[in-house]
Amino acid sequence: MVGLPARGKSYIAKRIARYVQWMGYQSHIFNLGQYRRQLVGADTPAEFFDPKNSQALIVRDQLALKALYDVINYFKQGGQIAIYDATNTTVERRDSVREILQRCGLSPELMWIESICDDEDIITKTINNNKKYSPDYIDKTNEYVVKDFQKRIENYRLQYQTLSEAELQNDSYVKIIDIGKRIEITRITGYLPTRLIFFLMNVFVEKSPIFLARTGLCELHPLLRLAQNKWHTIKQQQQQ
Repeated sequence: MVGLPARGKSYIAKRIARYVQWMGYQSHIFNLGQYRRQLVGADTPAEFFDPKNSQALIVRDQLALKALYDVINYFKQGGQIAIYDATNTTVERRDSVREILQRCGLSPELMWIESICDDEDIITKTINNNKKYSPDYIDKTNEYVVKDFQKRIENYRLQYQTLSEAELQNDSYVKIIDIGKRIEITRITGYLPTRLIFFLMNVFVEKSPIFLARTGLCELHPLLRLAQNKWHTIKQQQQQ
């Protein structure tokens, strides 16, 4: 995964994992946020993500390495699909992912998925609806959550480099723009990648309405009314 915070990366990662498992593949998500919380705790302020914070940068690099080595062990134990759920916002970080995998004798087919969103209304909704329930902000006020997370986003934005053809001359990549309003795909070939693209075109990060409809009233033979809603049956009897 690639992208700034509050762009729906973890949501997309979870949906992909469930989808490929439904297709019969073994998959596992390696979420860098969980590694961070396990190592340094959940209470990490925005300053931890400042690229100028050299001490924190060392810790973050160690976390990335730990997650990548877990990915490698996962593949060596027979895993099929690994989803590396992190920001991966710089060319240097993405190059290191590729180099470490190759150094360990692995050459998996890489597919980068970048979630881009510049719609401030969507970003604000994401922070208000999701981040306040994050383990990072337990017992924090909503005002603190919004302010701190926006600072975190700005820290990542300082060094953010989007995916480009110049960088990824051989890898497949996808750009999901403004939660699916536009999707750009490059070098997507093969059965599974094309299935994933079709799936991603129908994944919506925003909340969508769900409509529930009761079964209609039926006056047919009793044996054909077994699936009829009991409430309707009672209501019909009362009306008679």
